[in-house]
Amino acid sequence: MLSDSELRVLALVGEGLDDEEVGAQLDISPATAQTHRSRILRKLGISNSAKLVAFAVQHGVAGRRSA
Repeated sequence: MLSDSELRVLALVGEGLDDEEVGAQLDISPATAQTHRSRILRKLGISNSAKLVAFAVQHGVAGRRSA
């Protein structure tokens, strides 16, 4: 359901990183990180970033940098 790039972003978001930090970790722009985050939210039917972090933690995605 999620692309490899989206899974990598989700793993970092699950660690509490913001778009700027995600971008720096993945060598992408903060705008691209935000686009991935928005697509993840839409695909998963999640309404906000706090719930996205909880989802990542509950599903064991947080911290999986090689996701």
